[in-house]
Amino acid sequence: MTEEKNEIPLEDKPDQPEYSDAFIILSDDKYPSLSNFYTKYSSMHVIDFSIYHPDCWVNIEEASIDDLPLIQNKSAASYIDDFVTEFDKISREDMFTNVPQILQAVGGFIINQTPPKIGAPMVTRWEPPICQISPTLPSLLVFLCRILHRVQDPQKFFYFLRTGIFSQMWTQKSCLQNPKLMAVTACSIKGKPEYWAVLDRDRKFYLYRVNKKGCELKLEKEISKTVSNSEKTSVTVLDNLHQNLIDFSPLTQATTEFWDIIFTHVKLPFPFFYKDSLEFYPGILYDAFYQSLTSTDCILVQSFMRTDIYDLVIWEGIVKCFQHAQKLEVLLHCVFSLTFQEGSFPTPMTFFQPNHFLLFARAFGRNFWSYYHEHFFHKIVDLIDSKENLTDQYDQPNIRECEKLVFSVLKYIMAGYSYIPPEWRLALNILRSYINVRYNNVGTLTLMLSIFFGFGMIYGFFLRPYHFVKTLKMQHPKNLDTLLNILYVPFTLNLFGGETKMYYQWNPRLEFNFYPQYYAFLLKISDLNFEVRYGMPDNKSLGYSIHNCMKAMFCQKFYDVLKDSISKVITANTVAETMLGWSFTIVLSRFFLRIYDPQPKIKPKKIVQLLKPVVLPKMPTYAKTESSYSKKAIRIHSGRGITGQVTRFDDIKEENDFGDDIDPFTIRDDEEVDYFVPSAMQLPEFQMETPFWDMPSDSDVPQLPPGADKDSTRNFRYPQSKFDIQARGPAKVMRFNANITDFRQDNEDEEFGFAANNKNEKTNDQKQNYHSKSPKKVKAIPISHDTLTNEDKPKKMYKKVSKK
Repeated sequence: MTEEKNEIPLEDKPDQPEYSDAFIILSDDKYPSLSNFYTKYSSMHVIDFSIYHPDCWVNIEEASIDDLPLIQNKSAASYIDDFVTEFDKISREDMFTNVPQILQAVGGFIINQTPPKIGAPMVTRWEPPICQISPTLPSLLVFLCRILHRVQDPQKFFYFLRTGIFSQMWTQKSCLQNPKLMAVTACSIKGKPEYWAVLDRDRKFYLYRVNKKGCELKLEKEISKTVSNSEKTSVTVLDNLHQNLIDFSPLTQATTEFWDIIFTHVKLPFPFFYKDSLEFYPGILYDAFYQSLTSTDCILVQSFMRTDIYDLVIWEGIVKCFQHAQKLEVLLHCVFSLTFQEGSFPTPMTFFQPNHFLLFARAFGRNFWSYYHEHFFHKIVDLIDSKENLTDQYDQPNIRECEKLVFSVLKYIMAGYSYIPPEWRLALNILRSYINVRYNNVGTLTLMLSIFFGFGMIYGFFLRPYHFVKTLKMQHPKNLDTLLNILYVPFTLNLFGGETKMYYQWNPRLEFNFYPQYYAFLLKISDLNFEVRYGMPDNKSLGYSIHNCMKAMFCQKFYDVLKDSISKVITANTVAETMLGWSFTIVLSRFFLRIYDPQPKIKPKKIVQLLKPVVLPKMPTYAKTESSYSKKAIRIHSGRGITGQVTRFDDIKEENDFGDDIDPFTIRDDEEVDYFVPSAMQLPEFQMETPFWDMPSDSDVPQLPPGADKDSTRNFRYPQSKFDIQARGPAKVMRFNANITDFRQDNEDEEFGFAANNKNEKTNDQKQNYHSKSPKKVKAIPISHDTLTNEDKPKKMYKKVSKK
């Protein structure tokens, strides 16, 4: 038999970070104070839902609400006023419990008009496009934007859309069915727990033995079935002649019955096998785990974020795996959608405790740090290393020299915005869209961009400089430690206080000089007007990444969370925010003006002063030509007139070309189409997930700063309730949760479902193009980028509509 060696030497594995190495540990009396800049801008909105964005609106300006089907034999436009009135009255707590009839009708209508095929492009691409697979889809966008334009709380309507409209299972590329393997488990044979039993989709059974060098292949044969004994303690493998081939006992007795289920038509989620682990893994398992980790639904990543396993190396491995799969956009959607779910409001103090969002930011910065350091940041390191008198002989900081160095470093970081890696810009641009949809707050937007870039990426280098740059050489490495104790204050939009009170004299310089420039810098680096193309990591680093992730996720702690996450996904009675819902709300938010969008140039009004007529003496009658004095006077006062009337411009209103008072939602009196939609939508109950700043932690880090009170709605749980769907006709409504059998990748007509590699299987190109059967071309509705030049804007933004 062949021997499969493990190519990952354990001595080369990076050191595991401790809490003190990855996070700031502050006692109750050492927290800094909030800045006035953050407090001031916390009351300012980013998106103005009263003004439509002309550059995005031009894509659907020809659509009309009258093109939509009827809602209970009435036009969709007639429901807008009543829906807005009822929606403003209902609270978020009662949104999915005591639902009025009109909300049920409109919600079911939206579900019917949003086919699930629009999901994959919105999550796997950035900016998220909407494929016009339905002729009424642009009209639906007009319908939803008009509701957003009129409701009092647009964020509540966004929550309604991303929670109750789309199903939890929206993609066929799910980790629930592995394209490589059917079953895998660590087992023992004759009392020796050193074997891996693997079954692939070609019905080939593999038996590996773990030794000191790696995994050795002991058996490889095609089988007919596996059965467990009556006590559910061992599994018998039968060959094609139904003869006993080998017996093995899984290390966990609960996984024994899984080997019986896989040969039935009841489909078992493949990650249920990720429970037991040995020192080494067979090579066939690396590829299968890679497929599960980088699946589009990101169930493994979401489950990992719900654990208290805070490890920077694991997050670096996750980022590298998604980079290799060319799915960084999917990973960013996954992390942000789970971090900013409904339940709490982040403040500058909530990030002084262990959390996955901050670790993800540092891992993301570490993966693309080499480009930034090679082209720019090494100059800042040289500047820091050149200071010899930064501390005295007692290692106490020199306040004056530290002030010069700190603000020089901050100034040069902002000056080097053009050297920001494009992958960082992609992450910041997606993060900015999520913050706008979730909070619509300038203060929170600035804070989260600073946390991700400054406190996550830049500050991560000062925490572990030799981990970010292995070839780093410095003559004064203690200068990095000095800056380490200072830079976290401006990167979290705080003021110096607590343990940094010795620098309190710098606070005015932060408030009035640094923070305004820093805000403009964050908006600039989060702009994205080009397509990001990121490279592929090498195979050796990819192997390290998969190995580290498998070591962390093949354990009982992760398995308990993973099993709970999968159960919620495949259960029909689940109400939760989905990645597809987040992307859909981001698309809708692009149709409104944001505070950082280029403003149109409006010609200012001409200020006219009313003056008394100037009375000049009569000229002599013999003067046939005007004197030089009279010519000069006429030239100076040209346009005013000497004895003529002065026009009053204050009563004349110039038309605003941008369209503040022009409603582009026009309703045409077209012929109505009879269309039936069920009167109720399926909105089952589900307990909302708790954000990371409310999750219990075993760390000694204080959970909240002193004096900070928890919001009363953080730990709210929705009451239990159910809704019945009364189908009155043949109309088909997309359900919230489909059964797992609906997303099978194999052919159910084949016995036991082992037909993943048969001739009838679709090719990869056919799977990716879900419109391949349709003869019509798919028309995508493009969404404009955040930054547009004046030349890119249409000359005529939209048609002028006469008011009737």
